[in-house]
Amino acid sequence: MSRGDGPLAPTLAVPPADFQLHVPFHSELFFFQVITCGFGDVMPPFADQISEEDRWNLINFPRAEHSLEAQEK
Repeated sequence: MSRGDGPLAPTLAVPPADFQLHVPFHSELFFFQVITCGFGDVMPPFADQISEEDRWNLINFPRAEHSLEAQEK
């Protein structure tokens, strides 16, 4: 999960990021801003579609799975 290789990945103009590689090196605030405001032409903003609490939940799950601390376990 969260490796950027889901069933729709091949249909996207820009391949999705592999969170296992990115999560350990970016802050929670970075991911929150990307989900909230979008990321250039690669990802649209979701502030109007996903509640603030759920945006944080979207960040906390991969962080728990792929942080450097989680990878050391």
